[in-house]
Amino acid sequence: MKHLTPLFICFVVCLLTACAGMTENDVTNDDNPVSVTVLTKSNSDDSFSFDPITQDSLWRFNENTAERIAALQIPVERLDNLSTENLVRLCMEYPFFIHFMAYNTPEEGIRVVKSRFNGFRELESRQDAAQKLLSYYEQVDVAAIVQDALRGTRGTMTIPRLTYVEHILQSMTPLFSKDEMRQLNALASAKESVKLSYPDVFSENSRNVLFKQEMTRVGDSIVSMTYVPLYYGYSMEGINLSPDYSGIEKAAIAVEVFFEHPLVTILAPATVTYNCHSYAWNMTEYQDSQGNPLYTTWINNIKSDFSPNVSLNWTVGPFEIASSFGSHTPKIFYSQDDHSAVKSSVSGKFESKWGQLPLIRHSPSDCPYDDSSLWYFKYFNSHRALSCMGSDMELELGLPYLFYTTDVSNEAYLSRTWHVYENKNGEDVTGTWATISNPSYSSSEYSAYITFSHAGLYTVTLEILRSGYHSVTYEIEVYVEPFI
Repeated sequence: MKHLTPLFICFVVCLLTACAGMTENDVTNDDNPVSVTVLTKSNSDDSFSFDPITQDSLWRFNENTAERIAALQIPVERLDNLSTENLVRLCMEYPFFIHFMAYNTPEEGIRVVKSRFNGFRELESRQDAAQKLLSYYEQVDVAAIVQDALRGTRGTMTIPRLTYVEHILQSMTPLFSKDEMRQLNALASAKESVKLSYPDVFSENSRNVLFKQEMTRVGDSIVSMTYVPLYYGYSMEGINLSPDYSGIEKAAIAVEVFFEHPLVTILAPATVTYNCHSYAWNMTEYQDSQGNPLYTTWINNIKSDFSPNVSLNWTVGPFEIASSFGSHTPKIFYSQDDHSAVKSSVSGKFESKWGQLPLIRHSPSDCPYDDSSLWYFKYFNSHRALSCMGSDMELELGLPYLFYTTDVSNEAYLSRTWHVYENKNGEDVTGTWATISNPSYSSSEYSAYITFSHAGLYTVTLEILRSGYHSVTYEIEVYVEPFI
């Protein structure tokens, strides 16, 4: 695509400015010389500014996001003295704005962002809030934002921040009179026309923001549903969404993530095709022989019928809550903030998909989510019952008996193996004293015929191995009578 070079430029901007912590730099890449300017808007009202906070390296490289958010609050004694115009600017230029994309829907994310900055509460109490919001939005130049992105320039207003601004305006519409709403719609229509002239830049996710009703899920449309099988006939509900972000949008989103979380590692780009729950409980669990996910889908915590979804992983299997974190606990759930993660191979790090944002390696607290109550999960080894057809578990020598179970889950597996153990010594006599034939695995039943050649007490098992950590074992104890 013709915008590939700006994508590279955006990442250069991100990495260098995040590490340097500067507001203006000229950067040169030795292999591919590129001049990049990083701009920040000066604060004309000295009553309050984020700059002294965000330019402090102790704040910038603090891995505790909750502490960094707390430091951004406007002192209570200054709130009343701030002009409404300045309040609007502070709310729109809020450093952690990108967190609005880290939740199930942009609307949910906007509610979280607004709840974490006291400037919004004060702004919503001002009678002139709507007019000042309109004045701010009127000054937004969409064409200039696009040109900055294509040149590799990060200004105060970027493509992701424009989307944020429009979602904030949508959330503030209860403050608008009918006449003010007409003004807002006119401004939004004009800006939408400019966006339409850049189809390679703005995806549907960044368009028509002010004209959309609140969605129940992220994405412009639900294309189809996917069901990820678990145990006892249960399955997780997945949603296949479209369209995805453009390449330029993905690059711009990565820059914003790096700019506010400089210590994280981006493992995969932003996308609406999957989220944290899908990555943790689905994509890292259900894979083909090459390690590719069997299902790439968006999984919400609750199903569309409001029944449990993600929690099925520990209520019907294959996980259980562990008392502490360790090498045996590969899954983590942020119980206060509807977020899931997996244990990273890098010590002390998690890996998780931040909503629509990228897949990220991060410390437990260096993320948009409340880490005050983390649940750790380990695999459990489940034992279930086998049945034997046509017997009361006293069998005769030389006759084939059908062993079966209808308690099937159809989950992805690595292997399925039948064994027969002689109880006296615990010896595996499969293929010697017990012959297994015609194993069958359907969606409703697993079965095999077993013929015994020696009398004794035996345990018959069917072991299904799902991963290196987890297996399900079906078993039954039978007695084989000697010839009389």
